[in-house]
Amino acid sequence: MNTYNKSISEVIQEYNINLKTGLTSSEVIHQQNIYGRNVVIKSRPNLIIKFIKSFKDPLIIILLITAIITYIINPLKWYVALALISLAIIDISLGIYQINRRTNLLNTSSLNKAKVYRDAKIQTIDTVDVVVGDILVLEKGDYVASDARVIESHHLELNQSIITNDPTPTLKQTNAIKDNLLDYSDMRNIVFAGTYVVSGRGAAIVFNVGERNIINQLNNTNIERNTPLHNSFINIFKVMMFIFVLIT
Repeated sequence: MNTYNKSISEVIQEYNINLKTGLTSSEVIHQQNIYGRNVVIKSRPNLIIKFIKSFKDPLIIILLITAIITYIINPLKWYVALALISLAIIDISLGIYQINRRTNLLNTSSLNKAKVYRDAKIQTIDTVDVVVGDILVLEKGDYVASDARVIESHHLELNQSIITNDPTPTLKQTNAIKDNLLDYSDMRNIVFAGTYVVSGRGAAIVFNVGERNIINQLNNTNIERNTPLHNSFINIFKVMMFIFVLIT
């Protein structure tokens, strides 16, 4: 079961959280020993290699093959082939830009602070000291230190564009989500490391730290799909395919 499928009581029970006190100092040390610190290896991905590997993506392959066929069938329609190739290059380039943006954020995240509820009081600590089971206190302007399950939301809205490529603020909820979701934008009871609060306030229980945070996993994979930005490219591709059918 994914964390977004679990109720608040299930998450509290899983990490043995006392909402009245939060983690104690001894429990923080214990959690660090089990899950590690909230740090990542600050290495910049090889963007050239990722660019080359992106040409293995099925959509990119289809775009390039369609461009070649278009030109072979009717060389006078070279501009259609060029448009398809340009669309593929733009899609890849935006994916590379997003990876580079995340990397820059990760390399400066250790300078940020986080508010957590520990020992029955709100404390401001370094982001790297956040541990699994911490209760994050979130207010407007705060960056999220680690992936966490929302347990309190008062019109809590976050900018998640670093994860989803969609700048539209996402309103967070506390209810469990029963569906199995593939799109991070639909995980409305989860706040992700690297995102930030644009309005409202709330609280969330940390369940990932360091390399386990989604933002790190995304940077360690090929350019992701199934995002609002990528879906818009799918729609453009469909239009281009329609034009291709018309001219042939």
